[in-house]
Amino acid sequence: MKQLLIIIFITILLSACYRRNLPDSCVNIACTNEYRMITAAVVDSNLLPFVPQKIETILDGEIVNISTSPIQVLENSWLLYGDELKDKLGVNIDNTIIVKTYHNNTIVSIDTLTAKADCCHVQKINGKDTIKVNL
Repeated sequence: MKQLLIIIFITILLSACYRRNLPDSCVNIACTNEYRMITAAVVDSNLLPFVPQKIETILDGEIVNISTSPIQVLENSWLLYGDELKDKLGVNIDNTIIVKTYHNNTIVSIDTLTAKADCCHVQKINGKDTIKVNL
């Protein structure tokens, strides 16, 4: 009975890290439960915090995230994307992400960043940490 429980536990542990569309090298990787997210501050032309109507994050022509309010725990920090996007990014593949910032139904900023994922988490390769809007 003890061996059966150990086998079940190991099976659950290994299957918890399996994700569709990941290479075989990721199947046996033990991922943490840490949630990684890519954020940006938004400022106006005077570099003061600015609250846009929304921020759209676009990957391959598809809107993958819409932020309509800042993250509660981080002042003036807006979520662009998080670990939920890792399967769409693919492992160690550079992806171009477009970030559109809106105010009064008008695009006030378009920014580009490069992102990728490892077996467990997303990461930004390059791009701005602060979005400067033009009003």
